[in-house]
Amino acid sequence: MQQNASRRDDYCFTEVTVDEVEARTGLDIMPILPVESESSVEGKLGGLSLQLGCS
Repeated sequence: MQQNASRRDDYCFTEVTVDEVEARTGLDIMPILPVESESSVEGKLGGLSLQLGCS
């Protein structure tokens, strides 16, 4: 979520990929992840929104 997110913001519309977090922060979140696995792991949403009941 954005740093300025309200407590009432809906998580269902704010989930982002690791790639997006890395792009926003300039950090490499999973530095030991093999390059050939990066896009398949870091480019996907984690699925938490489905577990929270988002549709």
